[in-house]
Amino acid sequence: MAWEIARDEGMKDVVASGTTYASAEWAHSVHVEVPGLEPARWYWYRFTAGDAQSPVGRTRTAPGPNANPDRLKFTLASCQHYEQGFFAAQRHVAAESPDLVLFVGDYIYE
Repeated sequence: MAWEIARDEGMKDVVASGTTYASAEWAHSVHVEVPGLEPARWYWYRFTAGDAQSPVGRTRTAPGPNANPDRLKFTLASCQHYEQGFFAAQRHVAAESPDLVLFVGDYIYE
């Protein structure tokens, strides 16, 4: 699987890219650690596997080691039962634009 990280939503200014595998050790999910990104900055990313390409996602890097932010807004998200609803809470979380989202699990493992 190929991955790309860019400074712009249009993915024109790619700052890092590579390939990786969804291994059993990581529950068949992709984990990429990208060194050298600027602190406290928005980045956009996407994945490509074969002919399929993910939608462009957005993330923000953490503040630098000497930063002293005035506040930190975070969200804790957990179990969602897919068959039970439309997940309006996720839309609300996105609208609140938290600095950090901690996701601790879901019902996919039931």
